[in-house]
Amino acid sequence: MDGYFTEIILICCPLAPLNLSGPMHLRKRTTILLIVFAIVLFIVGLFASLIAVADKTQEREGYSDSNYLAPSLEMSKTVQSTKPGGALNINLNATEKLIVTIALNGEIEYAKNESELENTFLLRNPGAWSITFRNDNADFVNYTYTIALTTFSPVTTYPAAGLLLPTFTTAEILLILLLPINFYDNLKKMSRKTKEITVFSAIAILAVGFMPMLMLATGTSTPLFSPTSSSMEPTVSPGDLAVVTSVDPKSLGVGDIVVFDKLMDTLDQSTPSQISSPTMHRIARIVIFNNHRYFVTKGDNNQYEDTWFVPEKGVVGKVAFTIPYVGNVVLALSRIDVKIGIIGVTLAIIALWPSKKKKTQSKVKTHEEENVKNN
Repeated sequence: MDGYFTEIILICCPLAPLNLSGPMHLRKRTTILLIVFAIVLFIVGLFASLIAVADKTQEREGYSDSNYLAPSLEMSKTVQSTKPGGALNINLNATEKLIVTIALNGEIEYAKNESELENTFLLRNPGAWSITFRNDNADFVNYTYTIALTTFSPVTTYPAAGLLLPTFTTAEILLILLLPINFYDNLKKMSRKTKEITVFSAIAILAVGFMPMLMLATGTSTPLFSPTSSSMEPTVSPGDLAVVTSVDPKSLGVGDIVVFDKLMDTLDQSTPSQISSPTMHRIARIVIFNNHRYFVTKGDNNQYEDTWFVPEKGVVGKVAFTIPYVGNVVLALSRIDVKIGIIGVTLAIIALWPSKKKKTQSKVKTHEEENVKNN
């Protein structure tokens, strides 16, 4: 049994064979080195999460249509600008001149009679912008128009945030290694029962605490995600592992891959619907409704955008990076039934593994039987 536990220690701690039972100063230097290295990694991870870069995102909404106007009738569209400094792009092609009027909160900012218009208006102030096309001609007028509102929003991005998880995880592992390094001699002298309790406790802690530790490091309730469908191929395939970190929804922009667990079928829905399991898609568009942002998502492998809207509070996190092929294994190890199985197998091995005393007795008995046969 002693040899069994020594093998476990040597496997779990690659530094153990380096004459750890030798001079005390060697272990002391190794301990200091690991502590310093762990502190450096913690500092690097902390600074990586704090490095900020000023950027801006574009939120775009618009309308496009082809129709005709009867004499003395008009067509109006209203777009809501929530922030100053946006841009309103209007394109018009008509068979006859139409009176084009642009008003902000009821006050006319632009009025002109024309059949073709291609112009971009800078929006100095936020508010409700009304665009009206009126036909004052004696005949019907066919027209085609496009209205697009672009709002520029300053955001702060953290380009080095992906270093947070690997540096913190490596630092934790280095600190865990301090236990077998400093107590290597004592572990060899422990009784069988004490060793069993030590090994069982270590395995149980790692099995049960793996996901909570990862949730704490990433700041989200879903730190790991593995898709079961091909909607995000070739970016993320079924069986790949995506590491998800917490994010301020206001910093998200078009192109970000997000994991969400709440959605709305329509923008006027009173409360978001909770879905049975989180979903991962890419943000295709951002829609503003009643001064709130909603994300229109789409799978990279899907032809069309999703039919739902994801509210900001429905975002679980942002995908930091992906690891191919290991998703099913890691997620399986995080399941409670698998954890119970690991603990059960560990208990069975500890209970059934023969002790050194029993091995010695068995060898003695075999030797005696051989002597009897020979005589």
